[in-house]
Amino acid sequence: MAPARCAAPRGGARDAPGLCGGGARAYGRRERPAGAALVFRRGGARERFAGFAPRAELDTHDPDASVAKLSFLRKRSKIVEIVGAKDLLFGLTLSGVCAVFDRATRRRLCFVNTSPDEVVRSLFYNEANESLISVSVFRADNFSSLKCRTTPLDCIRAREPARGVSLFENECLKWPGFVEFDDVNGKVITHCAADKVYKLWTMANYDLLYSVLEPQLHELKVAPNVLFLVFTRTTTELPLKVLCIEDGRPLLELTQPLLPDVPVELVEFFGSKLLVKQAGEPLRITDVRTGEQRAIAADALGAPSGFIYLFEMERFLTFGHGQVHAWDFDGRLVTHFEDHTLWHADCSTNNIFISSGQQLLISHCRSPTDESGRSPTDENGRSPTDDGGPSSGGGGGSGASSVPPPAAPCAPAAAPAVAPAAAVAGGAGGGRGARHGCINVSSIGTGGNLARIAARGELQDVTALWYNEDAGELYVGNTHGTIQLWASA
Repeated sequence: MAPARCAAPRGGARDAPGLCGGGARAYGRRERPAGAALVFRRGGARERFAGFAPRAELDTHDPDASVAKLSFLRKRSKIVEIVGAKDLLFGLTLSGVCAVFDRATRRRLCFVNTSPDEVVRSLFYNEANESLISVSVFRADNFSSLKCRTTPLDCIRAREPARGVSLFENECLKWPGFVEFDDVNGKVITHCAADKVYKLWTMANYDLLYSVLEPQLHELKVAPNVLFLVFTRTTTELPLKVLCIEDGRPLLELTQPLLPDVPVELVEFFGSKLLVKQAGEPLRITDVRTGEQRAIAADALGAPSGFIYLFEMERFLTFGHGQVHAWDFDGRLVTHFEDHTLWHADCSTNNIFISSGQQLLISHCRSPTDESGRSPTDENGRSPTDDGGPSSGGGGGSGASSVPPPAAPCAPAAAPAVAPAAAVAGGAGGGRGARHGCINVSSIGTGGNLARIAARGELQDVTALWYNEDAGELYVGNTHGTIQLWASA
């Protein structure tokens, strides 16, 4: 998947994760099963999702917890990120509280926050050493610097998250600096904006590999096996460079011609393919090995808010205006989804899930109609939102699609955080008018709908989701700070 980046904050507020322009830069780590990739056929998908219903509810809110010193940490806040790591589940709220649950007992074990003024901004499961990396800001420096900590899963199971170890302590990660986790290449990238240096670290033991300091460097991106450097444009040209991600040696330098005075909307590098789009112009796809070019017309592509590169299939997904499309590098639209409209026009990557082997896409979608035949909007005809953020949810559902091959002091008590299914089904969301949600299961290969799960009132206010492929469990976060577990009986 695409790497997960956490940018240093402008202030104390936590930025909601989302698809950054031109790339799925905030795609958090989703645990992948150790076995072979799952292939979802039409019949198999129907059977796997048959009987899906809410089975339990996990609550991240505990106003009496010792980690909740700051007033905004004691208030309920929506779930913005769900991360699974073996038998553990992590739920991160917009306010910065991160709760840990045992997936078997469905009880809250502790909080990742280790001090009363810690605001967790992002999570990453490091499969290489079975640890959780949390990225936080603190009141002591006015929430201005990112602080990283790695905590072994065994310490979290023992309800001792304070035993974690700080990472990158000598790095100044203030805005617009960032830390980025690249699980594809097994690397961590840090950027210190003050000295304009990018540093590459190994994910296995966090050793420094090398630094990148280039004059006029505008942006550094990661792709499988390479670093992609985008320099400041001239009037008619965009200088680019490709480095080997293992040792930083130059592999390729090139210059992309540009139209004068036309803004560049996106620049991406996937494999040997360079993607460049200027405002109002086609997306141009260039094979840097052969010079061969393809183009996707501007009206066909629209104005996507994000991309996800499916490197195993050599395709890419575009997100924009509530739609998801799959394209190949010949510029062909290979998939158009049936009854699959994202609930939020600019989708957050925490509202979608891509399975191992890139077989399955689960995304928070609009129900086609409510029971009265109308789209789920409020009395003024607007889609319901929360905080105005891209990951807030209204009365939407979740859509899932399959892809055929290959083509972020502990509260020590294990506080009860589980409600029986009957209580969940009769919760506060169950009686809100006619709005209701659904889960669609579709094929990216064909765009066809494979299965749909609908439950009136139970998929409202969806703000994050994560799917456990091994157990067949769907975890759905909402605006109330709770996570619902959906599964078959």
